[in-house]
Amino acid sequence: EFPEYPFEELVERFGQEKKNQFTPGLLFYLLRAKPLKTFYKLNVHAALTPKDIYEFFEPIFSQARLLERKWHLTGITPKVTVFLDEINTCSCLGLLKEVLIDRTFYGEKIPENIFIVAACNPHRGNSVFVHENERKSETWVRGSYNVHRLHPTIKFLKWDYGFLDSQQEDDYIKVKMRMIKGG
Repeated sequence: EFPEYPFEELVERFGQEKKNQFTPGLLFYLLRAKPLKTFYKLNVHAALTPKDIYEFFEPIFSQARLLERKWHLTGITPKVTVFLDEINTCSCLGLLKEVLIDRTFYGEKIPENIFIVAACNPHRGNSVFVHENERKSETWVRGSYNVHRLHPTIKFLKWDYGFLDSQQEDDYIKVKMRMIKGG
């Protein structure tokens, strides 16, 4: 949060006063200012509800509006970045589609100074599949969540970075197993 500082006077005096007269006031202001968080990450998961998403975004929207009000006379509005990770693992993709594509939240316009980026997992069918081997049929579970298909309008914006090849996947599994075993 910003300490009280007369931005209107700052903008007026900036062009009229010499730089060395302006600098002490600016330094005093900067030393009293508390840094604001401008990057937020939401780890999306199957148990996430619309209420959780609302509780995540509401303070971000308030902060973005505060930044717009406090900085409007400077001509510079700081950006707030929001990263939504694994968006297609929750059941409220419609709400996330509204945020990402429509730039609204429950019908309200998202502040212009909020930049939202998201990551998704590739959809490869169910999280459960059947593996045939020589002895019997076994069921295996792929992780602890289901990956849903993306909304068609979100799919339009998707950048596909491809898949891991077999060697990369083997290396990844080995590293994860070493982490689990503690070594």
